[in-house]
Amino acid sequence: PYAAALWVENHARYGATWISDETFLYPLPLALLFAPLGMLALPAAAQLWVFLSILMISAALALQVRSWGGGWQPAYLLPIVAGAFTFRPVLVTLMNGQAGALWLLACTGTIWLWRQERWLWGGVLLSLLALKPSFGLLLIGLAGLWLLVSRRWAGLAGLAVGGLGLALLGWLYDPAWVGLYLAIGSGKAAGNFGWSPTVWGTLNVLSGCPVGTLCRPSAGILAAGLAVCTALGLFLLVVFLRWQRYLSSERCLALCAASAVLMAPYLWAYDQILLLLPVTAAVGYLRRRRAPYLLAASLPLGVSVLALALVGLALQVGHDVSSVFLALVGLGLAILTLDPRFEPIRSSREQALQ
Repeated sequence: PYAAALWVENHARYGATWISDETFLYPLPLALLFAPLGMLALPAAAQLWVFLSILMISAALALQVRSWGGGWQPAYLLPIVAGAFTFRPVLVTLMNGQAGALWLLACTGTIWLWRQERWLWGGVLLSLLALKPSFGLLLIGLAGLWLLVSRRWAGLAGLAVGGLGLALLGWLYDPAWVGLYLAIGSGKAAGNFGWSPTVWGTLNVLSGCPVGTLCRPSAGILAAGLAVCTALGLFLLVVFLRWQRYLSSERCLALCAASAVLMAPYLWAYDQILLLLPVTAAVGYLRRRRAPYLLAASLPLGVSVLALALVGLALQVGHDVSSVFLALVGLGLAILTLDPRFEPIRSSREQALQ
C-alpha cells in the first residue's frame, strides 16, 4: 500500500479511474481490515460499502438514542435520522465512499458499552479511531484523559489493548509499516495544512494567506494555534475534574469529538460527520429538560441547513474554512449539555453506590 508504483499500477488493473494520492494514506491495519472488499469487483465493492455505511450511520444514531434510556424513542429518532441524512458531511461521506460511518459507529458503540459498564470493550472499540489519526488520536487522547481523571482503569486498558492489537496486526504484514506511514502521513498533513475548517485553517485565513496558495505556517500561526488548542484542552480538563465520575459517556464523547474536529491539523468536510454526536446529545438534553418537542426535533435539520448554507459561503470566498462554524456549533451544543441543573444519567452501579 505504501509503494507508489504498485499503488498506481493496481488502480489501473482493477478499473479505478481516479487516483487521489500516490500511496495509501492511512495506517496499514485499515488496509488489512478492508481487504475483504477486494474480493469483489470494484463497482460491487463500492455499492456494498455505501450500503454498509448507511446501515452503520443508522445504527450509530439508534445506539446513541438508546443510551438515553426508555427504548428507541421514535418521536426523536426519526427527526435525528432525517437531519443526519441531509447533513453535508454524511452526504459527502456516502458520495465519496469515505470511512466516516465506521468512526461514528465506533464512538456510539463505545457510548453504549460504557453505559453498560463494559469499560474494557468500550476502550478497545474506541481505539479503532487511531486508524484515522488526523483527529482520531486527539479524540482518543481526550477520552483517555477523562478515563484517567475518573479512574476508570479498565477503559484505559481497553484503549491500550486495542492500540497494541492494531499495531501488531500491521506489524505481522510489514514490520516497517509505522515508519513508512509516518513519512507519508506527515507529508500529506504538511501539504494540506491551512485550508481545513479547523483552528489552524481559520488562523491561516486570518493571517492573509491568498486562496489557493500553499503558505508555510508562520511561527505566529503555530503559537496562536497551540494557544487555542491548549486553552480548549484545559477547559476540558476542568470539565472532567468538575464532573468526574458523574459525566456520562455520551456527553464526554460529544465534547471530545467536537474538540478533536476543531483542533485537528487538517480534515475535510466528510470528517465532520462526528459532529452528529453533540447534535444528538443536545436533542437528548432538550428532551430531558422537557423543552418543546418542535425545538428538540428541529435541531438536527437546523444544523443540516447551516452546513449547506456554509457551502454557499465557501463557493463565494473560494475555500471551505468557513465550515469551522459547524464545529463551533457542535462544541457549543456539547457544552449546552453540561447545564448544572441537568443531573447526569448514572449507571446502575453508581446509583447503588450512592
